[in-house]
Amino acid sequence: MVTGIAEKNLTFYEMDLGLNHVVRKNTTKVDTSANHIITVPGGKDGPGGVIICCEGFLTYESYPLGVSHKVKFP
Repeated sequence: MVTGIAEKNLTFYEMDLGLNHVVRKNTTKVDTSANHIITVPGGKDGPGGVIICCEGFLTYESYPLGVSHKVKFP
């Protein structure tokens, strides 16, 4: 039975310069109300990742560390 609600996924890719191609690293499901993604730079200062904006809350996802935090709006 089809419900008509599509799933939304967040996929992390990595560029392999040695082999000169892109490799899919991780895919996770996100809330269906997700409507905007904000990148968080990484490097020496921190882990990096993305902030996913949804209706009523924000979610932070980071692939290399496997970190996921969900924060509701007050």
